[in-house]
Amino acid sequence: MAESERIRSWLASTQTQTFLGKLARSLSRNMRRENIRPPFLGNGHPADAEAVIPDLVSELAVFILQDKSRIQALILAGDPNLARYLHHAFLNHCRDLVRRADVDPVRYYRKRAGEVLRQSAPIHTALRGERYVMFSLHAENASEAAALDVDLGSIPLPPKLAEGLDYETACRKEVLEQLAVYFWQSLTEARGGRQAWVDLRDFVNWVGCYVPMAFTTAAQDDAEQPAAPVSDRPGTRGPEPSLSDLQPLPRPGSEQIKKLAACFTAQLDSKDRAVFYHRCFEEASWDEVARRTAFSGPSGPHYRYDQIVGRLRALLREWPGLSPGDEDPETMDRFMDKLRAILKKSLSVS
Repeated sequence: MAESERIRSWLASTQTQTFLGKLARSLSRNMRRENIRPPFLGNGHPADAEAVIPDLVSELAVFILQDKSRIQALILAGDPNLARYLHHAFLNHCRDLVRRADVDPVRYYRKRAGEVLRQSAPIHTALRGERYVMFSLHAENASEAAALDVDLGSIPLPPKLAEGLDYETACRKEVLEQLAVYFWQSLTEARGGRQAWVDLRDFVNWVGCYVPMAFTTAAQDDAEQPAAPVSDRPGTRGPEPSLSDLQPLPRPGSEQIKKLAACFTAQLDSKDRAVFYHRCFEEASWDEVARRTAFSGPSGPHYRYDQIVGRLRALLREWPGLSPGDEDPETMDRFMDKLRAILKKSLSVS
């Protein structure tokens, strides 16, 4: 049985549901104490412990299914520390959700919708160009999303949800699913029954026609503190920037991108930098990378490169325009250009 199927089977068991229920009650107490109210709880505040348990259990399941490394590995290994680790990780996840929703509700809603739809039974999701999420009720639809040829404002909210729908309610899992299904069906009907994949961004924009999603647009593009520079003196470097000094912004500017690239470079040793630079930016073969970096064979740099790419993805996943499913080509190109320049300079003085 594939690992993903084993995880789903584990989640569906009565024993696991009991385990998640106990964990949800513990989390509810912590969230009440810290006054953490993530958007997926809608209007149900953790002050009412039992009322939010089903939502917490559902979110825990989504959280576990999304994780492809640490949590699933603990489950498959039967690790006795699973409860403690999952409690800590999910609580931090909720803290992040509160912060993200406050900083940029539109981006949060898009990421939230992507998470929910990927785990929804009646909804199929796919990536267009490995960048943008699209969804459909039928997996056999054409692989490309149809161009939006319908005025979003002409599609009303479903009658059952139209009254009293606010941002918090729209973030709830069951409401998101209902809205997505209704939106897809409405587009299909407006197109004369022509079924097609729907771009997640169109769905979010449609919800935004009826649900206020004001977000911070403060111009912080180039007004931030500059990144700690590489020293101009040959063979020396300035103090490395710290990740704790960086905060995700709605639209990263040149200084934020420079800081992020410098932070990632600082995490790599000289050999890692060389492997990543020669393979990623010079597109050298694995044999050539091994020769340039003094490995005995191609497997060594290949393994290193995979580890580096994993670390890079983990670093970028919270950054608008750079995270999977929310990647903006222009922002990513700017980041990669800056990373290339910093790596090249660091290799030349090492």
